[in-house]
Amino acid sequence: MVSERAAFERALAEAARGRGEVEPNPCVGAALARGDQIVGVGFHAAYGEAHAEAALLDAAGSLKGCVLYVTLEPCSHHGKTPPCADAVIAARPDRVVVLNEDPNPKVAGRGLARLREAGLETSLSTDEELRQRERDLNRRYHAHRARERAWVVAKWAMTLDGKIASRGGDSKWISSKASRQEVHRLRAHVDAVLIGAGTALQDDPRLTPRDVPIVRSPTRVVLDSHGRLPESAKLLQDIERFPLRIFTTERSCEDWRKRLEARGALLTVQPGVDRVDLEAVLVELRNQKLERVLLEGGSELLGSAFDAQLIDMVDAYVCPRLLGGQDAKTPWPGQGRETMAEALTLDDAQWRSFESDQRLRGFVKY
Repeated sequence: MVSERAAFERALAEAARGRGEVEPNPCVGAALARGDQIVGVGFHAAYGEAHAEAALLDAAGSLKGCVLYVTLEPCSHHGKTPPCADAVIAARPDRVVVLNEDPNPKVAGRGLARLREAGLETSLSTDEELRQRERDLNRRYHAHRARERAWVVAKWAMTLDGKIASRGGDSKWISSKASRQEVHRLRAHVDAVLIGAGTALQDDPRLTPRDVPIVRSPTRVVLDSHGRLPESAKLLQDIERFPLRIFTTERSCEDWRKRLEARGALLTVQPGVDRVDLEAVLVELRNQKLERVLLEGGSELLGSAFDAQLIDMVDAYVCPRLLGGQDAKTPWPGQGRETMAEALTLDDAQWRSFESDQRLRGFVKY
């Protein structure tokens, strides 16, 4: 017989394959054992795609005589995908063993309860060392569930000397075509793409995923404190397929708000402030089930987000070009940190090549 430890060793190895792609979801792996063999494995590969159990079950066929090992409790609610608990019940394995309950209040024991109510034998592992490894793997997920705001991935492209735009604001194109294609793929896997009014005016972007499979249609979000976005902006195109949300303040013109709402934009006015509060925006987006946000803003927005410790993950494209210039834009022009000892570090940092560019992806450690 396959031992519980051997099965979970394999499931944890599978789970780790999703690191950097599934956030803010957890990394989850599954292994299927029959007799003395592991006959199937699965993992959650990317945010919005099939969960580990579903990935395994799609390929496994009949589970009669099998034990299913899952590193985290099967979900019991409809989110981006159907409930995994229902898929497991339909497959009818002989037994289900789970390392840890899901800390998400929407699950938190409900997945296991649903399996038991359906007559499946279930249990939690008693191997504390393996259980701790799952918690270590998903420490950001466990921490994120305690927060109220959306998960933020900050993306930028910069020259070798750390410039994201020239002193005149020109940034097209710092990165290679392959890098830009990867950004389109990332847009297709998030719930929202967020910029500030300055970027909207300077670049007139569409912020839509193009020339890639559309996993979801991200909401475009603009922070426009003073109501500067023109009606001619490309963001007001494709609004039926890619919604547009604008957060503004009472300093914006009421007539401007009405005109953009007539075009289909959803406006939110933050009262009593001169500048849109980014953290409040992220709380509101999560409340609207927009949990994974790609921040594509310029220097000012990136800097304020770093200063406020609102960035969870970084996708930085380093390109073999030089701009120079004291006034050229950098990713973090805000307060920054006083000493190298206080500098932010990236956990689980990984480099990947896109033509001549190098992308650094990592999790921000405050």
